Formats: sequence, C-alpha cells, structure tokens
Amino acid sequence: MRKALVASVLAAVAATACAGSTVSKPPAPATSPSGAMPAGAVGVSITVTSPAFADGATIPVKYTCTSANPVSPPLAWSAVPGGTAELTLLVEDPDAPVAGGFVHWVVYGIPPDTRSLAESSLPAAAKQGANSRSQNQWQAPCPPVGNAPHHYRFTLTAVSRSLGLASGATAPQVKAAMAGLIVGQGLLVGLYGR
Repeated sequence: MRKALVASVLAAVAATACAGSTVSKPPAPATSPSGAMPAGAVGVSITVTSPAFADGATIPVKYTCTSANPVSPPLAWSAVPGGTAELTLLVEDPDAPVAGGFVHWVVYGIPPDTRSLAESSLPAAAKQGANSRSQNQWQAPCPPVGNAPHHYRFTLTAVSRSLGLASGATAPQVKAAMAGLIVGQGLLVGLYGR
C-alpha cells in the first residue's frame, strides 16, 4: 500500500512538472520563426525575411563561395519600432571552427525608414564594418567541405541613437556601441553546407 501511495505521489508530481506553468510571462523578444533568438535581444520583435530563402532553409548557391561571383542576399523587414535612429545588420556563423564564430557582414548606419536591402546593395548612408577577414564587405558563406550545414544568423537591430561609428568597425565594436540602445531586434537564419 505504501508503494502504491508513493507511486501515486510521484506520478502526480511528474504530471504537474510536465504540464507547464500557468503564470503569465512577458513576450519573448525578437524570435525568428525557427525559434532562434538573438543574444541579448530586447524590445520589439522585428520580422526579417528574404525573398531568396525562408527562415531555416538553405541559402541559394549564388550567395555563397560556391558561386564564382557571390553577392549579398536580398533582405526585407517590418515592424521597426518608432524612435529608431539607426538599424544595424550583423551576419554571423556560430558554427565556424574559430573562437566566437565567423562574422560575414557588418552593416550599420542603415536609415530607420529603410525596409529592405536589394541583392548586392546598401543604402548610401550605410557603413560597412570589418568581417572576420578584416574586409569591409559581404563575405559569402563558405563552411568547410564535409561539415554539417552551418547556421548563418542575419540579425537586424534597431537602436534609439546613432552609433556614430566610422566605416571599418568590427562586430564586437558595433555590439558594444549598441549596448543600452536596442529598441528592437529580428533574426533570419539561413543554412549552407558543402
């Protein structure tokens, strides 16, 4: 009888633990449809998309190192919060076999009323920072041959004040400048493997 009572109590505890909480929680910030969330995301969730690939899908070859002349993919976004002074875009590969991942693109100074980037294009006011090859340009995805597909994180961030950075800033410099200024963020994840 004692074993039956203990088993009943354990079953009740397990059922309660798996049922989840009914306490209301604030909405999770800046998630992508795949459920990924940018690190340090706060504020309004911006929707980031690409007409070239869906969130969580494979990035087409023309935007990768497999192409003879790779270009940056077209991007679009919506729900930029009011009070945004500037947008930034960081494209990072956390799966790269280097400490901290590989930075493919650093763009900042994007005007707040911009709602898209055409393929291989930036607004005149935007500035490009240094990627992991110390080049101020798009660096096409190029994971090692035979690796599982890497995840390329396109993180668009809205900030409440101009960052005032000159061209050539690194991703860590841009992230440091954005600290305390983020009012919205969105994420698009593309995959690529060779």
